[in-house]
Amino acid sequence: MKQFILSIAETVVSAVSAGKTIEGRLKPMCGADGQKYIAFLPYDRKPRVRRHDELVKKLRSGWIRLSIRRLKVFASASNELGAQEAVDDLKEQIVKGLDAILRDDKVTILRPFNKR
Repeated sequence: MKQFILSIAETVVSAVSAGKTIEGRLKPMCGADGQKYIAFLPYDRKPRVRRHDELVKKLRSGWIRLSIRRLKVFASASNELGAQEAVDDLKEQIVKGLDAILRDDKVTILRPFNKR
């Protein structure tokens, strides 16, 4: 029966003794003196960092934001308005916001539309 020396970091031992689950792998290693041992190497997983949308223009009751791939437009209208008034109000908000984007030199990230 072979005997191996198992090397585990103190941080892993303390986390396991606290009841946490640690994912990792066992890797055969060789020491400086030629002695073979098995080391537990925990995975170094970092959470994915998501870039938040950049606010381009604030509308009266909504916003226009720029994400990595899309231009997002959100507008809302009151329930107290009639159908035609609500549609006209939404159109007015969106058109004013998009016109402001076209006039603004700060927004250079938007690519021109390609006509086919």
